[in-house]
Amino acid sequence: MNLTPSPTGFTMTLDDAAIKEIEDALIRSALSHEACTSAIDHIAKHTHSRGAAILPIKGRVPGLPISPSCEDLMHAYFKAGWAEHDHRISGIPKLLSTGILVDQDVSSPEFMRKSPYYNDFLGRFGFKWFAGVRITAGDDIWCLTLQRSSDEGFFTADEQATALRLSAPIERAAHFAQIVAEARFNGMTDTLDTLTVAALLVNRVGRVVHVNRLADQLLGSLLDLEHGQLSVPNDRQATVAVRRHLEAAIWDNFKAHDAALAPVTVSASGRPALVLSAMPLRSNGLEFFRGARVIVTIKDLRKPPEFTHGSLRTTYGLTGREIDLCQRLMNGHSIKAVADELGISLLTARTHLKRIIAKTETNRQSELIVLLTQFSRMSD
Repeated sequence: MNLTPSPTGFTMTLDDAAIKEIEDALIRSALSHEACTSAIDHIAKHTHSRGAAILPIKGRVPGLPISPSCEDLMHAYFKAGWAEHDHRISGIPKLLSTGILVDQDVSSPEFMRKSPYYNDFLGRFGFKWFAGVRITAGDDIWCLTLQRSSDEGFFTADEQATALRLSAPIERAAHFAQIVAEARFNGMTDTLDTLTVAALLVNRVGRVVHVNRLADQLLGSLLDLEHGQLSVPNDRQATVAVRRHLEAAIWDNFKAHDAALAPVTVSASGRPALVLSAMPLRSNGLEFFRGARVIVTIKDLRKPPEFTHGSLRTTYGLTGREIDLCQRLMNGHSIKAVADELGISLLTARTHLKRIIAKTETNRQSELIVLLTQFSRMSD
């Protein structure tokens, strides 16, 4: 990276070596979550920015890639409501058409002097200037935001042209991350097919991106897709409950007793009931670019899964109380509901769950459910 003096301090130049360094860092972050922060820091360093982040143009998503210097800024942006008063959003059409957006495109010097956004928000965290670079990942569009302080200066016309070189390596890394995630998730749903579990995958905005064979057989009457999203035909209230449940699986800002956290039962007169259980999908690396955020299992209550206490006790050394907890989880109950049914605290129930996961050598609750489903089939 070469820095040469300019009226605003320095001018960035992204040579081929710098582009390769950034792309290599991004590829590593597609396989290792720990490398993600380093990759974003590489971008900030090579653009002479105080910080950087990648944000979705539409909606939100947990686990955004943000350099440490921007964490407080981004937290306030979403939590304190500044996202709703972001004057830069008016420049999105320009970003989409040209691939680049800077403050000079949407704000005059006088506006910046008087605007609460620039003074009460950006100024409070030591930031002022911005450049946004369009990133296309499949059907989704993101924005690489480069944030500078007053001392670092605005992005000149030459720097804007240089910043556009970042879109290609980021898009290639995003494509790689999506391929890795797709292989993993398709393998997961195929396994659930083998274990006779109906399952589908949902992205960050609630759209279904994959349906396995068994789930596909359940769609069409009691449960269906409307514009790509799960819906309950002729029952708006149930549809809202299902989508709220999916949202709760994506985000971690729901209170412990929120009804949205519990599985949703869908029923209709004369038809069998279905229980939908949504669980977040956590993975390493560029998880913000992957298509799926949630796996939803669908259980037909006509065939409640059961397994013998002996098989689990003999194979994994589970206690009677742990097996009772497993049975209730298999019946679609949340860990909070299980705690209430067993007359124990939520903390105790979670401790039991951690011990079960350790004994069964699974990594998370979703994998445990797959294992328990296999045992229910063996009992059949």
